[in-house]
Amino acid sequence: MEKKLAVMAACLVAVVVQAAPAAPLGDDFTLAPSKGLAAPVPLKIENVLAKPVLTRGAPTQWDAVDVLNPSVVRLNGKLFNYYSGYDGKVWRTGIATSSDGIVWRKFDSNPVLQPDGKSWDVSYIAANGAAIVWKGKILYFYQGRDKSGRTQIGLATSSDGFKFTNYPKPVFATGASHTWDSQAVGDPYVIAKDGYLVGPAKFSLLDARRRSGILSERDG
Repeated sequence: MEKKLAVMAACLVAVVVQAAPAAPLGDDFTLAPSKGLAAPVPLKIENVLAKPVLTRGAPTQWDAVDVLNPSVVRLNGKLFNYYSGYDGKVWRTGIATSSDGIVWRKFDSNPVLQPDGKSWDVSYIAANGAAIVWKGKILYFYQGRDKSGRTQIGLATSSDGFKFTNYPKPVFATGASHTWDSQAVGDPYVIAKDGYLVGPAKFSLLDARRRSGILSERDG
């Protein structure tokens, strides 16, 4: 009996660790057709501006190297663009505002989020986030890196769009050791649906691949 159990356990381990075979060349990945949903409407791009609407900062500024990952929401009749800036060492989050989506003004007190030794997100990044207006406030879900070097998802909230309060710990943390999301969770994207916040987040895996998972929460 013990010999049979050992053989069964070895088979299960082999199934878990064996990599999935590569798909034959020419095969396409397709999803099953949706039922009961309206037909998708193609996106029509009517105009592409010749110049960027938001540019990098001066050589010594916090966003001198990169400006990317915009997340735009409307609050109190104004557009808020929460974007990521990089100075070559650290990723931070800044704000630009606009009334028409074309002309943007950077907030004078940028950046509004950055790694903080007093909180859980101690190094490298407090950026690459997603903003949503929820119950009269802006919720900004962002990537942070803890003292162990793991990237997790944090939350900062604001009533006016400018001043944020960080939650003291990640709202979506990495999984247990040796699970598929144990190394990092990041790249959040959140929508509101049926009274819930629903969002996929990408995960870095032990085998260096990336996948997406779904998370949901009623109160944010």
